[in-house]
Amino acid sequence: MTDFAGLEQRLGLKKYLASPLGTLYFTASDRIIVRRFDGALPAALRPAYTDLIAAAQTWIDRHPRVAELARVQQPTGTGADYVAWSLFPYSPTSNYYDLDAPVEPPAEWARLFAAVGAAPPPLDPRDVIVANVVRRSLLEPNGKTFFDAAEARFVVVEPRFTAEDIRSWADIDELED
Repeated sequence: MTDFAGLEQRLGLKKYLASPLGTLYFTASDRIIVRRFDGALPAALRPAYTDLIAAAQTWIDRHPRVAELARVQQPTGTGADYVAWSLFPYSPTSNYYDLDAPVEPPAEWARLFAAVGAAPPPLDPRDVIVANVVRRSLLEPNGKTFFDAAEARFVVVEPRFTAEDIRSWADIDELED
């Protein structure tokens, strides 16, 4: 398994943004964005992080009305201390709330709110974590969720996690092992 240092050297990554979940890097030529686990989340939590990304898509798939309107972009690569995604231009849902230059949301926006709101309440600790992450990712102003007109669906580029979400997810995994 590769590590961030090897990937950085191979792709010539450039630092983009520091965050509590880890620093973001990018390379425009290869159209990749990379989260390095060098912040509040140690590299040891990278597996829990990627597992929770997959769980968010599974939650969406279990709710067909939501799945018609949304999906989670899955990573294109992982390493010991990083996760990588395809980088593409988009207008995030946070622009719908911009007071200076708001963007008109598509009609699917209201349908998405109704579909997520109609999902049954979570029953177990794992589902509580995932449901909260999906709701934050889809229903709150978000710089990492956008509407893809070609798909007629909202795409979550990276779920809106907190460090506590990842730690709690990892703790549940430890208890189940």
